[in-house]
Amino acid sequence: MATLAGVAMLLLNHRTQPAPTVSWAGLYYHLEEADQLRHSGPHTRENFLAAAEIFRRARVELLELPAEPYTADLNRYIKWRLGELYYFIGDDEND
Repeated sequence: MATLAGVAMLLLNHRTQPAPTVSWAGLYYHLEEADQLRHSGPHTRENFLAAAEIFRRARVELLELPAEPYTADLNRYIKWRLGELYYFIGDDEND
C-alpha cells in the first residue's frame, strides 16, 4: 500500500510541474530574429532598439536553460551584439 501511495505521489507531482517555457530552439530563433533586424533591417534607432530588446529577452532565456559548454559563448555573443547596437544608436544620435 505504501508503494502505491508513493507511485501516486510521484505521478501527481509530475503532472503539477510546470512545463519549461524556454527551449534551445526558441533561443536560437530569437537570436536569428534579432540578427536579421540588426543586419537586414533599416538602420534606425527604432529598429536597433527592437533588436536590442530581442537580444535582452534571449539573454534571460539563456539563463533559464540548463548550462551547456557553449552557454558562456552565447552569453558573450549576446552582450557583444547589445553593445554594438547601443554603439550604433549613440553614434547616430551624437554624430
